[in-house]
Amino acid sequence: MRTLLRLLAGVVVGLVGIFGLVMGAMALSKLPGQDKDLGFKPATEHERAMREELEQHVRVLAGDIGPRNLNFAPENLARARDYIEGELAARGLAVTRQTVTVEDRSGDNLLASIAGSDPKAPVIVLAAHYDSYNTAPGANDNASGVAALLALARVLKDTAPSRSILLAALVNEEPPYFKSEFMGSEHFAEALKQEKREVELMLSLETLGYYSPKPKSQAYPFPVGLLFPDTGGFVGLVSNVASRPKLVRFGGLMQQKARVGANGIALPAFIEGVDWSDHLSFWKRGYDALMVTDTAVFRYPYYHTLEDTADKLDYDSLTGVVLAVEESVRELAR
Repeated sequence: MRTLLRLLAGVVVGLVGIFGLVMGAMALSKLPGQDKDLGFKPATEHERAMREELEQHVRVLAGDIGPRNLNFAPENLARARDYIEGELAARGLAVTRQTVTVEDRSGDNLLASIAGSDPKAPVIVLAAHYDSYNTAPGANDNASGVAALLALARVLKDTAPSRSILLAALVNEEPPYFKSEFMGSEHFAEALKQEKREVELMLSLETLGYYSPKPKSQAYPFPVGLLFPDTGGFVGLVSNVASRPKLVRFGGLMQQKARVGANGIALPAFIEGVDWSDHLSFWKRGYDALMVTDTAVFRYPYYHTLEDTADKLDYDSLTGVVLAVEESVRELAR
């Protein structure tokens, strides 16, 4: 009996310790001034042009092209690749393909660079996966992220930054390839590591287009909900504990620029949802990385379904998020 009691006591102490670690990480990383009301409306010519561009990209990828998956819809995946490649090239960017082979099939990462004036400075990486889940149209997951990537490519290409900005449209983030060697981000991050490229920060643009002011529209994995609001009117910035200093820095910039609320949180990677995108491949190699997201399944009712269509997205709020990312990346690239 004493042995059993000691064992139970040890388990309780361990759980309390883990809970304290998680709560400590959350409390230290919560950003000030995070709760803005929804209702941003693009007003300037620049804002209206960005909104129009974002919606156009989503409607092409999720509507005209549709499901994009190497396993379920390889032809559409190739069409999406060609569309993204053409859009990047139309912005005057040189695009290279990084092929990922899966048995008798292959998909391609699309890589482009905005050269910085300091070739020795660590680079900033902006990335979004362009495949969708099974046969889902993938408007929010992740045409919204790709649309953001393309819009950012347009507005950042003439900035003459000090740090180079690498742009990556990545293949095979979704099942059946997620967390496997066939993820496009695994190949991309490993190539950077082999080239000994230093990365200041990687931003994974993931499921960005759905926002709601309704109470209880936002869920969280336990115990995150103890600190954050239950309304889905914000964009989330998610990092592991090691990337917390970069979260604080970039999150602070987002707060200064934000048109919609931004919540930042650093958590141990074992918390559900923390590593659910391409930033995981960068964490595995010791790079600092954040996921920029509307929190996907924890908010979006159409996640990974046939109803993930272009009409479900809030393009005004998506525009506000992308504008804040644009201005924050400009600052970080200086």
